[in-house]
Amino acid sequence: MELEVIIVDDNDMTRLLHREIVSIAGLGVKVPAFANGKDGLFYLYQRPNPKSPVLVLLDINMPIMNGWDFLDGLPKMEGNEFVLVTVVSSSVDGEDRIKAFTYPNVIEYLEKPIKPSMLTDLKKLVDQKLVTM
Repeated sequence: MELEVIIVDDNDMTRLLHREIVSIAGLGVKVPAFANGKDGLFYLYQRPNPKSPVLVLLDINMPIMNGWDFLDGLPKMEGNEFVLVTVVSSSVDGEDRIKAFTYPNVIEYLEKPIKPSMLTDLKKLVDQKLVTM
């Protein structure tokens, strides 16, 4: 089962950097990126095969629709159980980390800036999850 990776972050440089790191880590080749949760969620709602696995690298603090609202919108989507979310945030607030893991789609929480080695570890976690899908 091929994994699609999408990036949802309002910072242009972060999206560019994360795309490069995703490629280096071998997680994905074509990596759509969105500047807010609304656009990212719309993309997921429109995907042709809702049972194809998707990994979302999600920022929390964004305009228009933040990461929390994005996560609130996932359960309403067909195939949401195939959407794995890694929160990637500059927030060092422990409460954000705790809150993130209250969402069933969240599999990891990483602090910015991410490094290729972090995604190598994430890939192992994702591979474990894909086996059970």
